[in-house]
Amino acid sequence: MISENNTDSNESEYALQISDFMDRYLLLCSEDDVFLINSLCKTLRDAIDSGRVPSNFNMSGKIEELRRCRLNDHYIRAFLNSLGGVTFLKCIDLSFNEIGCDGAKAIASFIQEDKNLKQLHLQSNNIDSPGGTAIAKALQINDSLHYLDISNNSIGDKAGSQLASTLQINCTLIHLNISGCSLGASSLISLSTALHNNDTLRTLNISNNKIPQSLESDVLMHISKMMHHNVGIVDLDISKFGIGDWTTVNHLGAAIKWNTRVSNLNLSCNRITKDGCIAICKSLCFSQKVLTFLNLSCCAVQDEGAAAIAFMLGKNSTLSKYL
Repeated sequence: MISENNTDSNESEYALQISDFMDRYLLLCSEDDVFLINSLCKTLRDAIDSGRVPSNFNMSGKIEELRRCRLNDHYIRAFLNSLGGVTFLKCIDLSFNEIGCDGAKAIASFIQEDKNLKQLHLQSNNIDSPGGTAIAKALQINDSLHYLDISNNSIGDKAGSQLASTLQINCTLIHLNISGCSLGASSLISLSTALHNNDTLRTLNISNNKIPQSLESDVLMHISKMMHHNVGIVDLDISKFGIGDWTTVNHLGAAIKWNTRVSNLNLSCNRITKDGCIAICKSLCFSQKVLTFLNLSCCAVQDEGAAAIAFMLGKNSTLSKYL
């Protein structure tokens, strides 16, 4: 449940922090009438006895103890209130729980003040627009978090636009997963525009945010421009996005041709057929020397597209993996 981070210089300080945290956790769970995670308590006791410092709290709803009793807003407030003064914790996994708006706002308040946490996993909860907006605003102040996964939460356009504003300021976030977050055209365009000048983010997953066909061209035009201007992102996932042939031919093909940074591109489960596939393959035949992984799985590229792929693979010396 908790990974260990062995240290020498701060062992006594961390041992005291672990003991204090456990005392506060037991007290607040009792006062707020919420259950104890027994495996967490056991690992903390073991850490005190052994001197091995935990760096990762895995409180995912997928662990055996929580499968039938997921963490909710009330529990999250009690847990976070017990973390005061803790500096050894680097990663919290709260995925697959039942955290809603109030819990997300409590998390936002925590990360706004925290200076040590590096990774936060919040995927597949019940976080809505106000909760997502609060977390996005907190990241304008937080300067330690490197990894945020808030995928499969319906945070919507307002929170997505707030994330775009945050990415104009935040200089520490490296990995952002906002897949399946009910983002619309306006927030996706705002994000793409904001990322023109962000050189910190390395991994961006905006997949499964399907947009109406009437707005597809506008959104893909901005994403393509982002690929041209951004000098940070190396891993881009726009699968399950509803991308069709017209936008691939007119926008995405050129973006791939002149791409200078993205090395992993996931376009799977889109509406790309033979024409779009041929446009991509033409871009990859001669001039493109950056892309090493391309995923076009579950796209109906047909025989003509397959032939274009075969020809491209004979010409391209950079692409090492294709799906």
